[in-house]
Parts: sequence; structure tokens; C-alpha cells
Amino acid sequence: MGLMGAISMQQCLGKGVIISIKLQLNQFKVVIMNISLFLLITICFIGMISPGPDFILVTKNALLYPKRQALATAFGIVTGCVFHATYCILGLALLITQSVVLYTTLKYAGACYLIYLGLKGLKSGHSAKIIQESSPVKKVSIAKAYSEGVLCNALNPKLAVFLLSLFTQFVSINASIGDKALVAGVFVAESFFYWPLLVLFLQSNNIRKLFTRFQAVFTRIFGGLLVYVGIRVMLSAD
Repeated sequence: MGLMGAISMQQCLGKGVIISIKLQLNQFKVVIMNISLFLLITICFIGMISPGPDFILVTKNALLYPKRQALATAFGIVTGCVFHATYCILGLALLITQSVVLYTTLKYAGACYLIYLGLKGLKSGHSAKIIQESSPVKKVSIAKAYSEGVLCNALNPKLAVFLLSLFTQFVSINASIGDKALVAGVFVAESFFYWPLLVLFLQSNNIRKLFTRFQAVFTRIFGGLLVYVGIRVMLSAD
């Protein structure tokens, strides 16, 4: 009886050790997941704040357009992000990045659109007059402002490369759609908050007062930047 009791006690101790190890492993997995999520959020944020076509367009429209139109541009950018995220989840990003014809077509279409927006900015900067207070200088429809954001973002094939790199880093090749959707969801969620908040920040009174003092100069600068970025995209080797 004593021997059986000792064996039973050893079995209980063994089970206790196994349970303890499993708990520690689960805690370790949670820590790793939290670190991975933090890295994912950080990488997405750095990608968004890096100067590029979206940033230039949103900044320009936030300073030139009324609040609703400027926010429409921001949400147009978000819609473009949803578009990119959707085809990446479905596994089409690799097709775009590996198809020379498709990638080049998107690249040139996006570059031409950026140049078009830039030339419009240069033209409006040439005819702009400094106005009193902080009222916007451009009157455009919400639909047009929204479409500018959508096209600027959706016609940028480099976002496909960016999202594909995220999937490569954070999910396995055979990952489920749910895992891919989680990565893409973080990207879309950050864009949903970042771009509208950027608009609201740029439309604050102090910044708008500064802008209205040098309206024509800033308008030309943003127009020139869009043309420059468009030409760089067009001439880029990738």
C-alpha cells in the first residue's frame, strides 16, 4: 500500500510538473505574440508616417480643402488600404509583384495620376491669393476629394510589396486567411485612425493661420512634390 501510494504521489508530481511547464510555455507564447503585435503595429506606423504620395496629398488637401472634403481624402486613403489588404489576404499580392506587365501598368498609372495632381496644385498655386482668416481656398465636392485619396493609394503598387513583406515576416506561407486578415486588419485599423487625425491636426487654427500667410508658396511646394514623386515613381527601376 505504501509502495502504491508512493507511485501515485510520483505520478501526481509528474503531472504537476507537466502542467507547470505547459503554463509557462503558454505564458511564453503570449509574450511572443505581444512582442510580434507590437512590432507589427510599429512597422505599420513607420510606413504610414514616412513621406510619400499619400502623406503629401492628405497634407495638401487638409490645408486647401474644407474639413469634410479633407476628411473625405483621408478616408479615400483608408479605402485604398482596404483594397490592398483584401487582395493580399486572397493571395494576389504575389501575382502583382511578380507580373512585370501588371506591376508596371499600375506603377505608370499611379505616377501619371500623381503628376496630374501635382500640376493641378502648381496651377492653383499660381493663381492663389492670400485670404483672410483661416477659411479653405478650394471648393471641391466630397466625392472628388474622396476619389483623389482612393486613386492615389490604390494605384501605388509599392503598397502590395509592403504588405507582402508584412505577411512574410509575421505569418507563415501556409497561414490561414484568418491569420492574414489579422495582419492586414492592423494595417487598415492604423490607417483608419492615422489619416483622419492628421487632417484634424493640420486643420488646427495655428497651422491654418500659418498656411494662409503663405498659401501660394505652400500650394506650389505640394504641387511640385507630387510631380517630383510621380516622376521618381515613373523612373524607378523596381
